[in-house]
Amino acid sequence: MSDLRPYHDPTSFSPTNPITYRPGIGVVDQQGNTIASKIANSSHSRRSISGLGLSSGPGSTRGSSMRNLIKINDYNEGLKRDVYSDLEFMEYFETGNIVELLKSMINSLVRGYSKCLIAQPFEVGRLLLQVGDFETKMGNLIKEQEERKRESGASEDEEEEELNYFESKDKDTEEPQYRKTRVIRAPSVSHKKSKPQATQKELKLTKKNTQSKYLTPVTLNTIDVISALLSSEGMRGLWRASNVTFVYGALSSTLEAWITGFISPFLQIPDPFFVDVVHSNDPLTTLLLSLSATVITGLLLAPLDLIRTRLIVTKIGSSERSIRKTISRLNYYTVPISLVVPVTMNTLASQVFKKVTPYLLFVHCGIDAIASPVTYSICSLLSSVMELFVKLPIETILRRAQVHYLVKDAEISSNALKIQDSDSKLVVKFAGYSGIFTTLYDAYFNKGENSGVEAIWRGWRVGLLNVVAEWGLGVIRSSEDVLNSQEEKF
Repeated sequence: MSDLRPYHDPTSFSPTNPITYRPGIGVVDQQGNTIASKIANSSHSRRSISGLGLSSGPGSTRGSSMRNLIKINDYNEGLKRDVYSDLEFMEYFETGNIVELLKSMINSLVRGYSKCLIAQPFEVGRLLLQVGDFETKMGNLIKEQEERKRESGASEDEEEEELNYFESKDKDTEEPQYRKTRVIRAPSVSHKKSKPQATQKELKLTKKNTQSKYLTPVTLNTIDVISALLSSEGMRGLWRASNVTFVYGALSSTLEAWITGFISPFLQIPDPFFVDVVHSNDPLTTLLLSLSATVITGLLLAPLDLIRTRLIVTKIGSSERSIRKTISRLNYYTVPISLVVPVTMNTLASQVFKKVTPYLLFVHCGIDAIASPVTYSICSLLSSVMELFVKLPIETILRRAQVHYLVKDAEISSNALKIQDSDSKLVVKFAGYSGIFTTLYDAYFNKGENSGVEAIWRGWRVGLLNVVAEWGLGVIRSSEDVLNSQEEKF
């Protein structure tokens, strides 16, 4: 060992320092005691007292013992103050922090409830279109016109048959008979003059249809359904089940965040609720955890979603509409067996595109929001459109399964959510539910007006406008962030 290079000898490196590091031993002080031994000694009260020089020997006096006790108490109080200061526990009770916390909570509640109120009429209209078998005013008018045409055609045939009945066999009398037939057909002019009377009949029929027990919109557009609902039940009918929708959304995000935050430390990955999948050290595990948390949350909140559907499809004043009382009467708080598969499918369809798209773009294509913002934004828009057209048929299956459970399956159970006398309490006539795989087929080939491709993708126009609007707001916000970052550079 050379004197010019003392660091080769760990024991002689910086011997004047209060603490040194020795390989195989750790950090030690000048007396050779390690930090681990000091922590172990401080945890024992007797050793902590002796370390402070407070041990009482056989010749100590009563006064020194009292002084030692006072020093011990001061030492313990100092430890408590150090612990609380490290945890920053008292900052939560500062007036400024409490005010900021309350402001943040109020802003979040107001923003969330406002979004719920804006979207609720469209959600109600879409759900009624998904589960209802409608008779529209326009359809009734078309049927009436067709019936009137058939009746007029039948009456003309009868007149011709009567005229042919008096036809003569003699050739000499054909000309007079021909003139006679022309005179007899003259009343057809009076039939044309009676058109205003038929129009009045159509108006009476329309008025009669509007007063039927089920909702009768002009057409099957979402706006016409909302208008019919407004005219039949007023403003309260449009914003039915708004409180349940708001509570469901708040609980959904809270439960999903709690589940991912609880499980992610065991998997040694960041919380996917707060960290994007592409920024995780294990993206695949993070993606699977996020999707699993979404499914578990949907299954846990399925009874609340069932209550929401019940409040939307029933008439105002026809049944109990208190959320608290309805929940208190439930015999169980789990999802019904017949709704497990539809709920799982709906929750996956609602979230799988949002969470899988960033993962696929980053892992397989190397595209993210920072390196390729334009390409990433366009791919996100296309993904949202695909999600909409995949989600709507699955959502139709779920809503019909829920109404079928409330109307049919609940009759054989003691479920408090069952709808008694559904013919008089439902807003629309139930279109029926025939299973997960055949419901869409029956909806397409339905003999009523709510059939065809439109019956499977009800609400796609409003949904597409919502997707484009959200995408546009996201583009505006990202451009504002870019401008702010450029201003900060200067």
